[in-house]
Order: sequence, then C-alpha cells, then structure tokens
Amino acid sequence: MKTFLSLNKQKIIFILKATSIVCLLIIFFFLFIRYIYKEELPDTIGLIKIILIGAIGFPLFILLLATYEWAIKRKIRRKALTSPPFDKLEEIGFTNTYIGKQSKWYFTEETLAGSINSFTLIINVSKSNRRIIEFKTPVKRRILNKADLKRLDRLFQELGIKFEPDGFTKTYSLKNVVDLNIIKLKEDLESFTSLILKEGFESEEG
Repeated sequence: MKTFLSLNKQKIIFILKATSIVCLLIIFFFLFIRYIYKEELPDTIGLIKIILIGAIGFPLFILLLATYEWAIKRKIRRKALTSPPFDKLEEIGFTNTYIGKQSKWYFTEETLAGSINSFTLIINVSKSNRRIIEFKTPVKRRILNKADLKRLDRLFQELGIKFEPDGFTKTYSLKNVVDLNIIKLKEDLESFTSLILKEGFESEEG
C-alpha cells in the first residue's frame, strides 16, 4: 500500500475528484429527470445521503477496487519475474522502470525494461493469462498498405509475436521455458528485435 501511495499520490487525488464530479453529474441528471416527470425530489436527508454516496462513497469504492487490482497485478508480476530465467534479467541489462507514469487515468506500476538493438523492451504479465510474460517494444507508427499488413501479421504470428501499429510483443509461457536460460533468452530477444529492424521499424524513442 505504501508503494502504491508513493507512486500514485497525485493520480489518486485526480481520480477521486474526477469520479466524484462524474457521479454527481449523473445523480443531478436523474434527479432532474425525476423532477420533470414526477415533479418531486427526495427529502432533504435523502438528498444529502444520495449526494454523499455519489461524491464520496462511490469514488472511494472505485479507488478501493483499483488499488486491489494494482496490488494483485504487482504480486503476479513479481512472482513471474522470480521464475528462471526471468529472475536473471538484470544480468542482460534490464533495470527497474515505470509504466503508466504519464497517464492520468492509469496508475503507475513498477516493472523491468531493457534495451536490445536500440529497442526498449518493457516487461509485463498478460492480462488474460498470468502465466505468460510479455516483452513489448514500442515503435514509431508507419503507414502500411493492406498487403504489407497481411504479410507482417502472418510473419510475426508464425513466430509467436503480436504485431500492433504501436509496437510488437514477444510472449513466453512460464510452462514452456524449462530449457530456456538467460543466454538463450538474450539471443532470442536479439533475433526478435533484429527482425523488427529488418522490416524497417524504428524504436519509438529513436
């Protein structure tokens, strides 16, 4: 909890304010509709309760759920990164970094990132499967015709690489890395980034 607060203090304040305003607007809208059609409003005590729930209760509930999800994701990511060979990523240049830092709507999370062939590889755990580790590298967007998109999609799909306009993602299942050591992993990531470079893509930071 202490780490969550230290990384997201300003975002927590912003999100509480934003959700409070949105909730109040929705409440006032429905109260207005009720007044228009039924020409009545809740009594003073009832109105105060509704406003307090919308302005304070519901935003705090949303924050509690978001905090719980953040903590679960952090636990899953840490557990995955203690599994060989991912527990030795520091040996090939991966260091602590933060994702979601620039976003107001997503909480900042701590992970690992490294640079290979001038591409930044950011590590995360798949949202759909906590047993899959993702290495994503953001790239500069390119205008591609349908034929190129189809060819690239087929090429990378055959290699188990997810191809998106803003980046590429290489995945590893924790169930299938028994024979994978840190040297082989580095070689695999070098091949991955070399292929991206060969296809004419550039690092987002380049």
